[in-house]
Amino acid sequence: MYYLLFTLVIIVAIASFYFIRKRKVSNFQEHAEMQVRVLLDRNNVDYVKQYGCVLFQLNILDDQLKEVVITELRTTNRNFLINNFEKLNFFISPSHKGESAMRSVGFSIYNNYLKNYKPKKEGLIVKGYIKDLKNMKRAFMVTSYFKMEPLGKEIEQETFNGRASSLAI
Repeated sequence: MYYLLFTLVIIVAIASFYFIRKRKVSNFQEHAEMQVRVLLDRNNVDYVKQYGCVLFQLNILDDQLKEVVITELRTTNRNFLINNFEKLNFFISPSHKGESAMRSVGFSIYNNYLKNYKPKKEGLIVKGYIKDLKNMKRAFMVTSYFKMEPLGKEIEQETFNGRASSLAI
């Protein structure tokens, strides 16, 4: 009897976990889209690590969105170390649907890992919250997949509306 009850509790717990996780992802996707690019600077190297930046760009889908705040970043790769940051704020002008903002965070990666690196998609888990015009906070968690790209003098970036913008570094 207890085995049946224990099994039922485990099934309910797993179902609840997946429901909450799915809800957090849909909280974000209803309001904005996020594009992530990881750029590795070949000129910024020391004996142990190379350095670069993670760029975040948002496409705003909801005109009631006031702010998007990223509070935590994690990666599936242990060799990929994200610099400490408190939070990344994307302040959005009311009723500017479609306008995108861009922010960045620095990272380092071990040289030993890069010697045998083959370009592949890696996961970046982004956690944070969104605020609407009524100051209601909703937590979100999104997984973005990226490939490392070399950092050049100028990076051409396509935006979500098909327009091309450039970021000079």
